[in-house]
Amino acid sequence: MTFSRDIADLAKILGGRMPLEAVPTDLPGLLASVRAPIDDQELPAVPADRMAVGPVPDTIMADPARLTQTLQRTLAAVLEHLPAESVRCRAEARRIADGTHLGFEITLDGSDLPESLALTLAAAESRDPTLPRQFGRPGLWLALVDALARLMGGRVLGRSGPRIVGLEIPVFPIEAEGETCPLSFRVLVVDDGRVNQIVARRILEQIGCVVTVANDGREACDLHAQEGFDLILMDWEMPVMDGDEASRRIRQTELMRQVPILGITAKGSRDTWTECVCVGMNDLLPKPLRPDDLIRAVNYWRASAARLG
Repeated sequence: MTFSRDIADLAKILGGRMPLEAVPTDLPGLLASVRAPIDDQELPAVPADRMAVGPVPDTIMADPARLTQTLQRTLAAVLEHLPAESVRCRAEARRIADGTHLGFEITLDGSDLPESLALTLAAAESRDPTLPRQFGRPGLWLALVDALARLMGGRVLGRSGPRIVGLEIPVFPIEAEGETCPLSFRVLVVDDGRVNQIVARRILEQIGCVVTVANDGREACDLHAQEGFDLILMDWEMPVMDGDEASRRIRQTELMRQVPILGITAKGSRDTWTECVCVGMNDLLPKPLRPDDLIRAVNYWRASAARLG
């Protein structure tokens, strides 16, 4: 059941059809549940004394199901090859230039790394598209982990010393009860279609965003250079300059914090999603825009502004 569900989830992510949720999440409780890697697989739980949790926020804005899935599949891929008593896990929050990130690392006691695991990890690090087919369940899980991490704005870290695998995923702490996202969240809507502009503007303004509209990619680049935005909603196909070229140019001009770019397209193919990631987009939403999908995606990134002020 889990195997089939993970295949379906991977296909949805690669096809750009998996929106994220952003809700208050009990992070310590979530991390405590990760010791048991997957609910319906016969894999052991990591002993409690081998699961260390460093300083982390009590509550974050996140998609708890996807974050749990990402951490569990990472652990499961390792436990397919190694006994639970031989690994150690650590999770902690790290403050870096563009916000707070959750670091999750799995280390191995001793120095011997099983060849089967080493091959699977090497294929995962190289983003081998045949990973699920060649390496079975562990390969599928690591492919899913990589896709989910990128969907959440994070990344899979390469091995270093005794570390087997690591993750770094942005999290948005909620420090005080009642804290809300800022109403001055500035969104640039880039679309050559008048109807699409109106629909996106109405949805975004209903949740407190300040909306500016650009009619093509070149205009979007100019506006972002002049004003700077908190998020860009970027149509994929436009005259003058399309969305992938505009996203690439915006990424080339940024130094520190990167503006989230959400692509929108009627094409939900795997190739489109791959290109979306390559040009620097953070997510891809299907056309016609569904209000729930857009609101969930925007709120996920808007929570970062609440934290960073």
